[in-house]
Amino acid sequence: EQAVMRAELERVAMARFLGAMSHEFRTPLNSILGFVQLMTMDGFDALTERQGHYLSNIKSSGDHLLGLVDELLDFTKVQAGQVELKMGRVPLDAAVARAIDAVSPLAGAKGLRIVGRVARRIRVHADANRLYQVLLNLLSNSIKFTDEGFVEVTAVVEGEWVEVAVTDSGIGIASGDLERVFDEFVQVGPDHPNAQIGTGLGLTFARALIKAMGGTITALSAPGKGSTFTVRLPRA
Repeated sequence: EQAVMRAELERVAMARFLGAMSHEFRTPLNSILGFVQLMTMDGFDALTERQGHYLSNIKSSGDHLLGLVDELLDFTKVQAGQVELKMGRVPLDAAVARAIDAVSPLAGAKGLRIVGRVARRIRVHADANRLYQVLLNLLSNSIKFTDEGFVEVTAVVEGEWVEVAVTDSGIGIASGDLERVFDEFVQVGPDHPNAQIGTGLGLTFARALIKAMGGTITALSAPGKGSTFTVRLPRA
């Protein structure tokens, strides 16, 4: 019992620490990005080619860091049980289309085919914005670890449940790592050049959100044969 209490106290302390540090990082990052915006208000035409290149890199890196900070903040909210949900009837095809639209530039840059095959009639009981976050995370991961081929989203109705699958033709995941990918700060596939991009919290946060919405998320994969992440949610 003492060990459980100690572990819980450590978890809370870590969540508070991460939350405090994330807020501290956000302030200077927003300031940096604000100054970059001021310097480019007249467009990059007013700058030399080298200056424009440097500022573009600063903005890109700053946006990336800000995304990581936001991911840490979301994680601390999950740890503290402070995630707010607005549950309702969500048209699944619209949610999938929104997520695919957001990542299409990333897929296009790598020459990947990205498609969604979801019937219009399917509705799920979920929080629309949080479901979008989960789908965005799964699609981004698939694109990150897929160098050629496709990323596809499909959905099937199983009684009172809806199963949404995100499948790719990427590098795949070893069987021993399939459950670990949902653990905090874990990143698998260290040999891939994109393996260390991120905090290792995306799938942890996705699983916590799906669980809060009454569902589950599982992974099926094999090295060199792609991956499928399946979200199971109540049918509305």
